Amino acid sequence: MKRQAITHKFSIAGHEGYITVGLYEDETPGEVFITMSKEGSTISGIMDALATSVSLCAAIRRSAKNSDG
Repeated sequence: MKRQAITHKFSIAGHEGYITVGLYEDETPGEVFITMSKEGSTISGIMDALATSVSLCAAIRRSAKNSDG
């Protein structure tokens, strides 16, 4: 099964990158990936940490919504 995704190109203070949001079947965000043009740079590390934390929050939120409790 393939997951739908939306990709958007962006530029912040001269740093170009792409943000990709993977969607669940109900079109809610499931995971976030951020790819910067300068891999290994400080901004790339910060963006990777941001994407990971947003993805974890989305997974926890989805888990809480789907729980019986």
